[in-house]
Amino acid sequence: MARDLFHDAARKSLENDGWEITHDPFLIPINSRGIYADLGAERTLAAQKDKEMIVVEVKSFIGLSVITDFYRAIGQYELYLQALKKFFPERKLYLAIPESGYKGLIKDPFLEEVLVNLNIKLIVFQTETEQISKWIK
Repeated sequence: MARDLFHDAARKSLENDGWEITHDPFLIPINSRGIYADLGAERTLAAQKDKEMIVVEVKSFIGLSVITDFYRAIGQYELYLQALKKFFPERKLYLAIPESGYKGLIKDPFLEEVLVNLNIKLIVFQTETEQISKWIK
């Protein structure tokens, strides 16, 4: 299974933000083979002593076309979202993208509108510092 170029930077960014990586990759058993999201992570919510659980799909957005990268990422996100609702409803799905990819997306008002209309949850991270710069819920 090929990993995204910024997989390790996204993973380290989550760890630096206090998340424990529980799965790398995260198997979603939709059929005999299943599908794999990049990461599963958890963290304890101190006030409630509950665990917050997420699944993260990492995308680089470094291809020749931001539109092509975008529709591939959205299609994969939607497939994973439906599978998680069925098999792991307690987990929230996030699309993790580097800051440079995020800036490319929001330059296009239509793409930004699609993100909002589809309620895509994003984690925006810095590849150099391995820090999360934005959580967009």
